[in-house]
Amino acid sequence: MKEYLELKSKKALIGYILGIASFFLCYASVHEFKQGAVFGTIFILLGILNVPNILKKTKLDKYVWILWPIVCSFLTISICQLALNETFVRLLWLKLFLNMLIYLFLYCILFALTSRPRICTTLISVVMILFSTINFYVFLFRGSEVAPADILSIQTAGNVAAQYTITLMPTILYAWMFTGILLFMNWSMPAYQRKEKSKKTRLMHLAAAAAIAVVFAFGSTFITTYKWLQTGSLRNGYILNFTLQLKEDVFVQKPDGYSPKNVEETARQYKAAEESTGEERTPDVIVIMDESFADFRVLGDNFNPSEDIMPFIDSMSENVIKGYALSSVFGGGTPNSEYEFLSGNSLLFLPHGSVVYQQYLKNETYSVVSDLHNRGYKTIAMHPYFSNSWMRTTVYPLLGFDDAMFLDDFPQEDIMRKYVSDQEMFDTMIRRYEEEKKQGNKVFMFGITMQNHGGYTYVGDNYETTIMLNGYKQEYSDVEQYLTCIHATDAAVEKLISYFSGVDHDVVVVFYGDHYPKLDGSFYEAVHGGSFETFDEQQEQFTVPFFIWANYDIEEENVSLTSFNYLSNYMYKAAGMELPLYNRYLEDVRKAVPAMNSNGYYSVSQGGFVRWKDAAGEEYSILNRYYQLLYNSLFDSKNRNQDMFPDLDQ
Repeated sequence: MKEYLELKSKKALIGYILGIASFFLCYASVHEFKQGAVFGTIFILLGILNVPNILKKTKLDKYVWILWPIVCSFLTISICQLALNETFVRLLWLKLFLNMLIYLFLYCILFALTSRPRICTTLISVVMILFSTINFYVFLFRGSEVAPADILSIQTAGNVAAQYTITLMPTILYAWMFTGILLFMNWSMPAYQRKEKSKKTRLMHLAAAAAIAVVFAFGSTFITTYKWLQTGSLRNGYILNFTLQLKEDVFVQKPDGYSPKNVEETARQYKAAEESTGEERTPDVIVIMDESFADFRVLGDNFNPSEDIMPFIDSMSENVIKGYALSSVFGGGTPNSEYEFLSGNSLLFLPHGSVVYQQYLKNETYSVVSDLHNRGYKTIAMHPYFSNSWMRTTVYPLLGFDDAMFLDDFPQEDIMRKYVSDQEMFDTMIRRYEEEKKQGNKVFMFGITMQNHGGYTYVGDNYETTIMLNGYKQEYSDVEQYLTCIHATDAAVEKLISYFSGVDHDVVVVFYGDHYPKLDGSFYEAVHGGSFETFDEQQEQFTVPFFIWANYDIEEENVSLTSFNYLSNYMYKAAGMELPLYNRYLEDVRKAVPAMNSNGYYSVSQGGFVRWKDAAGEEYSILNRYYQLLYNSLFDSKNRNQDMFPDLDQ
């Protein structure tokens, strides 16, 4: 035993023990007692400086590279959780163990390739902690964590990142301070005695990786993957939850009982019942998906702005269908809100976090756009931002758009904060509309605004706060900036409706918000009167307003709740057009299941929201058949049913 304790001094051993003990003391107290964290850090530095002395004076160096990766995996996962403002002690042992297995799996693979353990541990630790840090700020900005699909959205993220202010948060500072200590410890270890041609060692690590994968696959069957806001990090640990999502989201599973024949039978039933309603209207259709446009009155009764936020939209009562619709995203993910409206397909059945434009839409596909194109409409998309976001330049032709306008096609003279204002957006739509009407075209125009995009911390000449909040315990400057923006949207909508009220062509205007903004979470709870605990309450944060207005007589309707995949049916109804076959099918689904999104669906039988995995009975049968049609339209292009999903006319 003495040879293991041949130290330069007993103080070195004491310092080392105090350093390690203080690490965990510091870590556990970082939220409650910041001063304790500072003192703990001093102890850590004093103690860890003695690590090389201990190991070089003992025979432990023979075993350190067996034990050190395990220790390093534990410390890395702990630091990752700290970066997310959580401590590892909130994870149960199984979840902590599975998080560590992910680290060790990667270590074994890298070691088999390099035989350089210091480099392996350094690389894996830094990447994991960096990834957790990125996730921290992504959640801060948009209110949802980084999902596997976000890897495909790096270019889009780069476009909007400049609009946010990144502040160094205390937990991030501590996390990277500990990372520096961890790396110091890593490179203070005795040199690994590397055998130049140790195929046996490499094979052993590959075998260990395979064994770890088997253990992980078994252990993960007992873990639920969480895809709601930050729940995954809190309950599973971010690294584990991301890996579970990756495992689930690589492939989209076929619906139960799927076959092209089943889809053909469904199409045959609806085609046989098809009836003409006589002469159709052919109005021009203007659709506006307004960025982050939401109505906080949905959340509760404690919303107290200094004045009405949307007085004009609230006042609309003639020739209008209006109400609320479920979005599938929160704080970001705009293209999914586009896709659900344009396609009639719901994200209920797709892996949570999917971005259809980037992952699945590879071929020409049926949509409202292609249907109206085939009816002789000139189809135009407009978005006053960069053309390379969300692969829109690739996707829009596949959906059936004849033309698309992006930031460079706008005058950029009326800027609110850093974005083209909704007023300029609408003015540009009107100018383009007039050009098309001079050419005698029937027009379908789909516009996506930018004015209300996050973040809401702008200070400069292009903005002045006009909406204040009253009666709250703290100030919410971000909320006031957001409310000022959508108040300006309401004024721009009034001018737009006024213009189309005076044209001599039939026009239908569809307006809806794409998702809720990411704002201070305590504000949402203050409006709601507490946390959003139940599933029904959580869905309130996905419920956004919409209206469909016509400049001619239509039957007014108030819709308490629908969802984006059904909105086109209301549009066709207001336009006086025959429903396409797929929309006729959707109308029957809507009557049975009135609203759905990526989180779940409203169950009439149960009187509340239910997750897709918990669907049963008749509702399951209806939804599974819907899933089969979605799968046929989006994933089975070789067998796509031409009655339900006709090709785009060239």
